[in-house]
Amino acid sequence: MGKTIVDQVAECNSLIRDCIAKHNASNNTSTTMSKSVVEGHNHRIAFVDFDAQAWSKDGEFYLGDGMHLNDAGHAKLGDMVRTSLGEVLSGLQQ
Repeated sequence: MGKTIVDQVAECNSLIRDCIAKHNASNNTSTTMSKSVVEGHNHRIAFVDFDAQAWSKDGEFYLGDGMHLNDAGHAKLGDMVRTSLGEVLSGLQQ
């Protein structure tokens, strides 16, 4: 039996996280926040893993198919992105 879509997404997320870590290590930048910022020629990238969030497994945030976010799920995701973006912008001003 093949991998489920959930397993495939988890594997993909892991590959993305590893790629970003390697990229940022070669550019001496951080991976702790969600960002894709160009400062001169220095690209800084980070990854926020939605699936690592405890609430992301709560069925209350999904449509009946259990895969797509409902309005409450999108609001929660928006809060997470706004928080991460705030951290990114704060870090750039230091």
